[in-house]
Amino acid sequence: AILGFVYRGKLESVMKDTMATTLKTQYGIDIRNSVSSPEREANKAITDSWNAAQKEFTCCAIDDTTALSLTVYKDSDWCTETSPNKTANNKERPPSPNPCVPESCCGQVDGKYCGSDKIYREGCYQKLYNYFEKNVMLYAGIAIGVALLLLFSVIAPICLWRNADYR
Repeated sequence: AILGFVYRGKLESVMKDTMATTLKTQYGIDIRNSVSSPEREANKAITDSWNAAQKEFTCCAIDDTTALSLTVYKDSDWCTETSPNKTANNKERPPSPNPCVPESCCGQVDGKYCGSDKIYREGCYQKLYNYFEKNVMLYAGIAIGVALLLLFSVIAPICLWRNADYR
């Protein structure tokens, strides 16, 4: 929390880059595989986090959902693996009337993929950034309070011990 407060200017670029990377390369990849591995567990955690954020903040992808911003899903490894429109070589897919977005991006879901009229229009980046920016002072205050409590818990026994020695 304290580092988030001190480096909140860098938060913007780091957050956007991390969001893009995780969506493109880790979202939904290999999470249904029964063999457990650290990579699979990390991908599952990222997928669950994205799904929870998109549902909670009613947002989709990173930026506002224009055709260009949804390319992060269309170009992702997840879409390549799960798209019903993929070809045998997974290289070219014909245009689909239903964009390749997860259910968590949709207000109402009719199937595995939702229609473009049901996709949340706002991107998650701005909503999450606003949430962190709004709450950074709260988190910093809590962190400082916990640090002071820990400091007191170290100093108080020392004072008690010193007073006990003088009697």
